[in-house]
Amino acid sequence: DFRYVQSEPQAYEFAKLYYPDVYEKIKEMVKEGKWEPVGGMWLEPDCNIPSGESFVRQLLYGKRFFMEEFGIETKIEWLPDVFGFSAALPQILKKAGIDYFMTIKISWNDTNRFPYTHFFWRGIDGTTIETFFPRALNQDINVRELREAWQRLQETGPAPKIAYLYGYGDGGGGPTREQIEKGKRFSKLPALPSLKFSTAKEFFEAIKGSENLPIWDDELYLERHRGTLTTQARNKRWNRKAEFLLRDAEFLSFFSGSYPKEKFDRAWKLVLLNQFHDILPGSSIGEVYVDSERDYREIFSIGEEIKGNALRILGERINTEGEGKEAVIVFNSLSFPRKSLVEIELPRGVKVNADCQRSGEKLLFSADVPPMGYRVYQVIEGEPEEGGLTVREDHLENDLFSLDVDDEGRITRLYDKLNDREVLSAPGNELLLFHDLGDAWEVEKDYEVKFWKLGKAKKQVMERGPLRGILRLEWQFGNSRMVQDLTIYRDIPRIDFVTYVDWHEKHKLLKVAFPVNVRARYATYNIAYGNLQRPTHRNTSWEQARFEVSGHKWADLSDSGYGVSLMNDCKYGYDIRENVMRLSLLRAPTAPDPEADQGEHWFTYALHPHTEGLNSTVEWAYDLNVPLIAKREGIHKGDLPSEFSFVSPEGVIIGAVKRAEDDDSLIIRCYEPLGRWTKARIKIASDIKEAMECDLLERPTGKVEIADDTLIFDVHPFEIKTFKLKV
Repeated sequence: DFRYVQSEPQAYEFAKLYYPDVYEKIKEMVKEGKWEPVGGMWLEPDCNIPSGESFVRQLLYGKRFFMEEFGIETKIEWLPDVFGFSAALPQILKKAGIDYFMTIKISWNDTNRFPYTHFFWRGIDGTTIETFFPRALNQDINVRELREAWQRLQETGPAPKIAYLYGYGDGGGGPTREQIEKGKRFSKLPALPSLKFSTAKEFFEAIKGSENLPIWDDELYLERHRGTLTTQARNKRWNRKAEFLLRDAEFLSFFSGSYPKEKFDRAWKLVLLNQFHDILPGSSIGEVYVDSERDYREIFSIGEEIKGNALRILGERINTEGEGKEAVIVFNSLSFPRKSLVEIELPRGVKVNADCQRSGEKLLFSADVPPMGYRVYQVIEGEPEEGGLTVREDHLENDLFSLDVDDEGRITRLYDKLNDREVLSAPGNELLLFHDLGDAWEVEKDYEVKFWKLGKAKKQVMERGPLRGILRLEWQFGNSRMVQDLTIYRDIPRIDFVTYVDWHEKHKLLKVAFPVNVRARYATYNIAYGNLQRPTHRNTSWEQARFEVSGHKWADLSDSGYGVSLMNDCKYGYDIRENVMRLSLLRAPTAPDPEADQGEHWFTYALHPHTEGLNSTVEWAYDLNVPLIAKREGIHKGDLPSEFSFVSPEGVIIGAVKRAEDDDSLIIRCYEPLGRWTKARIKIASDIKEAMECDLLERPTGKVEIADDTLIFDVHPFEIKTFKLKV
């Protein structure tokens, strides 16, 4: 009667590679129905930090592996040990053909007991997925634990059956012969529920829900392991950079006509592997991060090689003729037109035909580029103008903002000139060092009791140009050093804090705080393919327990007419209480890795005051994370014009442009970022011969309207859409 359940296609692929004889026996057991592959994702990843597209690729690679190797399409997402779950997941799981979700981890809450065992989990777009929480993992088969599991079920709603996940130890949960024998014997005892050896599929089909199941409409927040949003910061940075690098490389490669799919597969599988729920959260031993760094070096090598080759091919095809003896082609991989800054190495005595500024050995210029396309600039003789923005040791100013800076490097006043608004209610850019006794997993609830400020900052004006101004701040504290370039721009409505830290603290947590002049009961946080509101007050125990929460590229605090967004390029831990916005920058736990986070770190956070709602926040946060790409090119004719857009969307953000898995079709994935219903359009710079809407595994689900090589479709709030096109 014995049945075995095993998740993670990555583990199967390792077995296939290193133990082929054992793998063939596994395949035989799967055919016999004694071994059940479960879970749709490539492995059991962290579910707070990966991007929306990373979740899609986890499912794309994972489900296809099981279908190709075993002829099985898994319908159960099996993530027992993961540290909380993004509210974007229900839609992503259902659009990948997953019907059921299982975890045990939310029962680990340190403050509140989760009210349900069997329920529908509803995500940000309204999609629901049937969910079951077993009591625990690797349970022994004994009378006490069986009775407690049954009692727990009765307290959270009547159900005829429960899943009891038995096994020995905490290293994989393999069962023992004794446990199997006890399971057979205990099924005959009248004081216990009847026991049956079964599969996960049989269990979920047996309890398949009804309309009476309760609904949980929120993220599945784990009231524990909050430190994993910050620990091992280098890995989190590499993950963010790798996700965007592969996105850019796929887009450029498809339209260049050179698409090395095997290399993309290798890079993506390494990204997915390093999103495992102890690697990416930072809760592994030190040896893991030696391996992980090696993997990321390979990812970046593959991605940069592919991107460089695509840029070379496109550069040769683009007509660069003009007034110069050389050209610079600026590529924009994002979904919207951008006016932003580009840095490129050019010798002194030349500039481009745009507003320029000299920055050391590099030329800085303002580029205006169409969405998902490029524009050619001419290199001409001459030197850029000097001066323009006001940058002093105590004051920075442009046409947008006026900032006063004190001796500690704090912004004591930030005035929004366009909107006649004081942005801060108290000094901002307040860097705070907290005494943090937690291990890699935990930020203790009372961590705020003991803290320090960094003290006086050494100041130096670094740039005072027409396009950008930089005031450098430097702190020495403890055994560490921080250097920060406080940066303002002529055309970019952000204040950037470009930061380097040589970090040698132990049991410390570094945060930055901005008390903003905004009253709002809810803050909005960017998550995978969408955003989520969370309360800023702490009325209930549920709200008090969420003293550290996840966010991706930005978090925002807005009233009905004005808001402030706190952005970053590689951080994930936020707390916003009342009007104080804080971002966690670095931790220094000593277990399980005594050297966690020691050494050098680079990151940027930014402040964006606005009156335009979240639309400007979404775009400027992407701009911070995905710089424009500049390529020097000789002067020549070409079949592509000097300015061009390959893909032009309206109403949606493009998450991926790639070649299809099984043929040379174009796959475009997009999402609605603001939480509103809209009629969206995506224009393709090619003849569309056929277009179908697909699920996340690229299987057609219906036709889409086409007019003038433009896809026209309705999109619901936060909805993800995938299209497959013959072009």
